[in-house]
Amino acid sequence: MNHVYNAYILKSYHHPAFYKTREIFQLNLTLFPNWISHLLMAGLMFIVSPLIAEKLLLTLCVVSVPSAFLYFLRSIDQESTFHAWLGFLFSYHYLLHMGFYNFSLSFALFFIVIGYWWNNRYSMEAKQIGILYLMLIFLYFCHIVSYALTLMVITIVAVLTLRRIKSIVVCAGYMMPAGFLLFNYLLDSTQGTLPQYESSGWIWEYLWKNRSLLVFNDDFLWANLFLLGLVVILILYTIWTDKIQRRALILEKDIFLLVFAIFLLLFCNLPRFIGSGGWINERVHLFLIPLLLPWLTTHSHRSIKHIIAGCWVLLSLVHLGYTCRDMSVYNREMSKFTRVMELPDHTVFKRLNADHWGTLTKYVLPYFNGFVSYGLEGDRAYIHNYEAAFDYFPVNFKGKNNQDYYDGDPIPYRIGWNLAEDSQNLIPFLQDYDLIYSHGSFKVLRHKLFAPAKERVWDQLAAETGMIQFTMGNSPNPQPGTCLVPTDLRYRPGGYGWDTVSPRQVFDGGVQDSEDAAFVIDLPNGKYHLYFQFQSDMVRPHYISFYANGKHLGAPVTVPITQATVEKIEQVKISNNRLTLVIHSLDKGLNAYWIWRGCTIKKVS
Repeated sequence: MNHVYNAYILKSYHHPAFYKTREIFQLNLTLFPNWISHLLMAGLMFIVSPLIAEKLLLTLCVVSVPSAFLYFLRSIDQESTFHAWLGFLFSYHYLLHMGFYNFSLSFALFFIVIGYWWNNRYSMEAKQIGILYLMLIFLYFCHIVSYALTLMVITIVAVLTLRRIKSIVVCAGYMMPAGFLLFNYLLDSTQGTLPQYESSGWIWEYLWKNRSLLVFNDDFLWANLFLLGLVVILILYTIWTDKIQRRALILEKDIFLLVFAIFLLLFCNLPRFIGSGGWINERVHLFLIPLLLPWLTTHSHRSIKHIIAGCWVLLSLVHLGYTCRDMSVYNREMSKFTRVMELPDHTVFKRLNADHWGTLTKYVLPYFNGFVSYGLEGDRAYIHNYEAAFDYFPVNFKGKNNQDYYDGDPIPYRIGWNLAEDSQNLIPFLQDYDLIYSHGSFKVLRHKLFAPAKERVWDQLAAETGMIQFTMGNSPNPQPGTCLVPTDLRYRPGGYGWDTVSPRQVFDGGVQDSEDAAFVIDLPNGKYHLYFQFQSDMVRPHYISFYANGKHLGAPVTVPITQATVEKIEQVKISNNRLTLVIHSLDKGLNAYWIWRGCTIKKVS
């Protein structure tokens, strides 16, 4: 679910109310090959909820595989399309359940690109090259492994099937830009890293188990062995029919047997991890059986083809049955800890390690990221967001933030599941955290600093006047009757202060920063007048805006290059006993900063 959460951040990042998200994360708007699923879900989230957006994306991932198989096989040999039924079996593969949505989309697109190029390889004019490159660009932004394998297959097939040197040279010419894009990315992403290889035992087990179709357990293994046995029989039958009986020693489609052999060698010899990327062997393995399908003989009786297609359908239904059964277990267990309660808005949370991670843990560990569901509404930052640590995802950590550290405060909330009362994954935190919710093995901890206050500072300072004046900064001589708000004064329940790391600088009786800052104060519900004071640094003008509890607060303010203080007066209505003021610079480049001198909050009687 991390993909869903980061797509949600991508969609909501610039909303003024999401200051906590912007404090911890930053957008990585570079052209890396892992964009498509995030963009699709972020776009869908403008129409539907995040979870529905994920379901729509998953539907596309599942439906696209048999459709791609059909197009691919029809492009190679019209008579082999009955093998496309196998696409339904490969729709619910291991890597899809790992959450690799971008790769799942690229898996289907691989066969569409190869099929399109095969159909047009002898007549690649400007139109065909343009369409090919549109698909290649889309494939690149899905996943780099499928993109690289596509270019490799096109290269091999072009060299061996384009009979004239001129055709090969033309193909090399129009494919060269795609190759440059690949090598540029690989050189940049693999420098200074050591590859990690799996043992021969692991490789052999993955092969004979056909692990690409085993997801949560080995229950489908018997059907996998039947699938492999049937594939071996079809290979032997193809050799007997095409090579021995028909004496067709070399056929054009034999190229796919060679491609299959090359992919098999890649699976056995490539590292499993290189750079920050991984699961390389698993990705290559998924292509093996589908690439063999167009090579298998079609010279058999129609009833034989119907039997084979029936076997593919039966295997797909059996696999779907096991998947539905396992997913029902997964959903039942997930419901015990996902969205059981609501966390406060504008907060940070992290998961606790579990004593054990549920029932379905042999191959896929789906529970890790279920806690993301608490961040799919409002401004709730899930700091255990593993994707933010890698430069091939659209959301990265900002500054010193990482999966274990929040730059600004202790992590306010920690959520855990499958935790015993005396769990060593729980007890070390109880010194600094209160257990605020417990239901079975599900626990929610809140840091003691964020416990509800028994009284408010407002009630102490403004009970008689109904007004508090604030001076921003570290002034040693604030005006009498005003409250000083230094840059390091953090908000705590019942009080007031900054709920962001910014502002980090002081400037001549005020505070200054280029990033958004949130000033928070707890106060009674009702209507208030707000009086703001801004100033210039005498270098350039500022163009800033204010937001109160997520809503735009009047017109933007222009602060000219003068010594005069600029004032702004607005009225707000408080209904949640808290006022959150977010200041935001509307400028770009060198002008993108603000200077805030002070603020007065006065209750309207």
